[in-house]
Amino acid sequence: SEYVATCDERRGFISGFTGSAGLAVVSLDSAALFTDGRYFLQASQQLDPNWTLMKSGLPEVPTWQEYLVKNLPAGSRIGIDPNVFTANRPARPASKLKVLSTKTTGRTHTEKIQQLRQDLEKKGVAGFVVSGLDEVAWLFNLRGSDVHCNPIFFSYAIVTFDYVKLYLQEVSISQDVRDHLGPEVT
Repeated sequence: SEYVATCDERRGFISGFTGSAGLAVVSLDSAALFTDGRYFLQASQQLDPNWTLMKSGLPEVPTWQEYLVKNLPAGSRIGIDPNVFTANRPARPASKLKVLSTKTTGRTHTEKIQQLRQDLEKKGVAGFVVSGLDEVAWLFNLRGSDVHCNPIFFSYAIVTFDYVKLYLQEVSISQDVRDHLGPEVT
């Protein structure tokens, strides 16, 4: 998501760069931050001398993928060490969810799910993973406040012809939300 909770600001934590678009690559001997023209000035002011600013989109600047291929030895493994980010990581927010009325949304969540299933059938696919936080909020007519200034909550859903599963933090669910979702949504 373009907007993230403080606990997910991993790039900002490791680099100091707080812009909404960018990618950090850290190897044993270098650190590079890739961002686009909207953030060249901000990144140049926020990065310390350990970082190389890679101005994405300029002709002489490689993509982060090209950078990895050029700068890492053959056979290198690329990954993330989650322990780097756990020491000072803020807690994940878990706001109580709010149910929106059909008067506000125009359609019930069951009508939206039915339409999604019809679309899946037309495309000949068995199911759909709803991963966009705003899409989950829209589909189920729910709102939260897990991300500052955004009416969304940490979640994802899987919709098939046989079931609808909504994955979210248990502490966010009130009895009103359970009643709203009904027996069709696990």
